[in-house]
Amino acid sequence: SRIFSAGFFLIALSYIVKAITTLLAINQVKDGFTIISFENLNSLVQFVTYTHVFLFTIGLVTLAYLTFKIESPKVYSLLLATNIVIIALSSNKALAFNIFSSLLLGYICIHYMLEYNKNNNPKTFLVLLAFLFLLVSGIEFISGFYSNYVISHFMELLAYVSILTSLFLTTRKRKNEQKEK
Repeated sequence: SRIFSAGFFLIALSYIVKAITTLLAINQVKDGFTIISFENLNSLVQFVTYTHVFLFTIGLVTLAYLTFKIESPKVYSLLLATNIVIIALSSNKALAFNIFSSLLLGYICIHYMLEYNKNNNPKTFLVLLAFLFLLVSGIEFISGFYSNYVISHFMELLAYVSILTSLFLTTRKRKNEQKEK
């Protein structure tokens, strides 16, 4: 579905933006170890960080919405507005973003776990695995230990390897089906 692809595209785009944020933030850190938070970043880095949060949240809300299997712009806009407004109004935006992302990822994981149990499709399992890695990554970040930063990013890498593998298997299957026709 195009909406499903759009959800994944927004999440991928958010990670490209996150990579830019990381590079900009690293350039800001001059003398030793500095704790990077939303509040102590310059305007450009803040803008890029908020762009990541916005894109990632839209992507997750889109994927969560699709699991409802209903077509209602009202439901979608309510889910999206609730997440964006609460994160924007929070005094600790990073924590609010990670908590809401983890809630959405948890819901999506449960959905794909039920789908996998019903169909035993290996591609569904890979997508489930990807979302589980993203969930664990978010929980690692919420725990607040800065040593978990590397673990968190490694889990994200595993998630995207799972997604790419699933995408590769899906494309390969479609090409084989087209050859058979």
